[in-house]
Amino acid sequence: MMAREIINETLRILIPLNNFGAISEDRSLTFSQIQSIVKLNPLKLKEYLNLLERRGYIRRIISGGIEKYYLTPLGIITALSIFS
Repeated sequence: MMAREIINETLRILIPLNNFGAISEDRSLTFSQIQSIVKLNPLKLKEYLNLLERRGYIRRIISGGIEKYYLTPLGIITALSIFS
């Protein structure tokens, strides 16, 4: 996969997370919620979420035994930069 495709697909995740307000632990979204929003293949989505977490754009938490995700400050800035 080319770098541009990866950037496009990760922005396809970051922007909706920001739009839905997933910017803190208490506002985090589950994998299923994210998948229903971005409509990516679940395996690809998991791959991109792992990549975004490794690069510091999102954080993953376990809450009530369920994995949830939210944007870090870097992820928020990146999601919003598309509009400037």
